[in-house]
Amino acid sequence: MRRLVVLCAAVAALVMVAAVSSAAGATWSLQTTPGPSGPPDAALTSVSCPSATFCMAVGASDFGFDHLGINLVGPIATFAERWDGTGWTVLPTPAAGVDPGLASVSCASPTFCVAVGSTQSGGRVTVGGLGGGGRNSHALLETWNGSAWSMQSTPLASMRNSRLTGVSCVSSRFCVAVGSFLKSWGIVWNGSTWRRITPPGVNYDSSLTAVACAAANTCTAVGSYNINRTGVAELRPLAARWRGGRWTVAKPPPERDRYHGKPYSNFTWLTAVSCPSRTSCLATGLSLRTQNIYPNGGFADRWDGHRWTVATTGIARNSPLYAVSCVAADDCYAAGQYDPHTITPPSTQRPLVEHWGLGRWGQVALPPVATLSNATWFEGNLLNPNLTGISCVPQPGCTAVGAQPQSASSTALAMSDLPAQAPAG
Repeated sequence: MRRLVVLCAAVAALVMVAAVSSAAGATWSLQTTPGPSGPPDAALTSVSCPSATFCMAVGASDFGFDHLGINLVGPIATFAERWDGTGWTVLPTPAAGVDPGLASVSCASPTFCVAVGSTQSGGRVTVGGLGGGGRNSHALLETWNGSAWSMQSTPLASMRNSRLTGVSCVSSRFCVAVGSFLKSWGIVWNGSTWRRITPPGVNYDSSLTAVACAAANTCTAVGSYNINRTGVAELRPLAARWRGGRWTVAKPPPERDRYHGKPYSNFTWLTAVSCPSRTSCLATGLSLRTQNIYPNGGFADRWDGHRWTVATTGIARNSPLYAVSCVAADDCYAAGQYDPHTITPPSTQRPLVEHWGLGRWGQVALPPVATLSNATWFEGNLLNPNLTGISCVPQPGCTAVGAQPQSASSTALAMSDLPAQAPAG
């Protein structure tokens, strides 16, 4: 009888593992990503895939920094690539001011995409408010009409110290974009014009860094706020729900010290959010448990339609999660960076994808990529290789993008578990 019980338990465990593996999709593979013309440096920060045969990825190109943050290459430019089911193609993007960079993209269809970012990006890859944006920055917005990218004016374009870091479009008639630098910003698209929306007021130094819309006029934005008015900043997670033209503020629980039950005294904030329905969202981010420059903890909060709860079971240690995409409430993928040590030379960093299912996280096997050979090389304030954007299509699979080192420069990185498809159109 004892052997039968043990055997049944083993079978049950195998069934659970098989379920997780099945949910985690097929084998991931690297995709060839052509670089921009001119200097070789490039990084992709965000990707949006409305179908398995169309993805749009954006970022910045033509930059490079030494360990002191000095630009070694020259002017920075926006950068975009399109996936057609068989390969990536570089797309021309319009001139967009001084040192522009794109932080986020959302495509309602292959013929309508919106990308946001800022000028004065400094070449820093902007991920959930990390890096990017100087005191003379201006919010940047570009649109894709199915054949070309073009600049579009926004109510923030003339405002100093503004930048946009997140955008979500449910159709060509409704989008919301959020951002922050010195204060929070928000704009909404009604199909013909962008108008400014008042962000939620939260003390202190609140910022919204990402947004996801489950339907028109039903959106969730996430970011952080400071619990200290003066002195050393202590960031906590922030969420705001946009319903019928109004924001409702929520303060999701931060990561807590498992031994003392108190929030960590440094930073816990949300950098990405995905809402597969009106009553379900998963937000991911970072938790800095020690005061050093490496984001050394992954973090997640989950919305069930009533309240936010911590969702960190099974999450890989030392694994900041920069992006998330859900096809269902219990079927999400998050992308970021993994390091087996708390404080380590850059050469040990590697890309990370984790799957949320059955109420826990599980690490997905990824193909090997190049690692840093120079421990002083930084890319956008984030050590690469890393994944900073991910987008999943129901049933077919996901595509993740980011950057990887190439000699003394950076090159775009893309990988996917999508099956081979015929090109769109």
